[in-house]
Amino acid sequence: MENRRHESLPYDMGNAGDLLKHGVGQMFRFFDLFGGKPWEEDAHPEVMRRVQALTDTALLDAQPEIAQGRYYGSAHLVWQAAENAGAKNFVQICASDSDARRARQLRDSGLRPMQEVVFPLVSPDGKTPPYDGYDFFDAIVDSHQPGDLTLIDPFGNFLPRKSGRVVPRMAEMSKRAAAVLFALNLNPNNLVGQRFDGLLKAHLSGALRMTCPPIRKSGVKGEGTYYADVVLAAPDVSAADGLRAQLSAFAEKLADVLGLSGENAEMLKPKVIGREG
Repeated sequence: MENRRHESLPYDMGNAGDLLKHGVGQMFRFFDLFGGKPWEEDAHPEVMRRVQALTDTALLDAQPEIAQGRYYGSAHLVWQAAENAGAKNFVQICASDSDARRARQLRDSGLRPMQEVVFPLVSPDGKTPPYDGYDFFDAIVDSHQPGDLTLIDPFGNFLPRKSGRVVPRMAEMSKRAAAVLFALNLNPNNLVGQRFDGLLKAHLSGALRMTCPPIRKSGVKGEGTYYADVVLAAPDVSAADGLRAQLSAFAEKLADVLGLSGENAEMLKPKVIGREG
């Protein structure tokens, strides 16, 4: 499967893009389609420094073991945030992965497999096909409930291969529920990047978009080459001034922690798609 998470990942969990993505999470039913590892046991020292420097943020509050080097993945961040809010019993958190070992680790860490909540997909021959996050996203869109939040965090060639399928479906879901897309964008100005911009404007006008530029020479794998785009689509999200203010405040703090300034710092702040410029 092309969306497989490999054992030796070409990035460090908690890189700059992850910090932006994880800072967006809100308080429901949460689906992490590309779950990866439940946590990183030996976080990069720079990741530890950054998280600990994000004082007075929900992200730091949801990383209680960061000083010991454990960096929680997305699903466990939501779990911890729910626990901090005293709402853990009211939140259903599901995560799966196409890699069988990682899927087992996610389940063993206490998360519900996607197949237990989303109606299992069956091929024409009656057999359950290998796990595919994109197929499960289609199933979630077709059966979603108000209050659902789905994280679409694929690794690999998402923009050229899958964005044309996923972005229109995000638009369908955003009429009643929320979806967060985390996409690696090699070059916003090349044909692939421009096509992605066009898809967002055509289907997700009014959604929020935040971008983390490449962080050069940091030593943290996975952040020196790509722009990391976070797109939040939800009903009336562009009119949620309080949310935008919170995200802007987080972006300012993150820019300071990452050493970004000027245009690079401004990229982190939420922009309403279709109203840029």
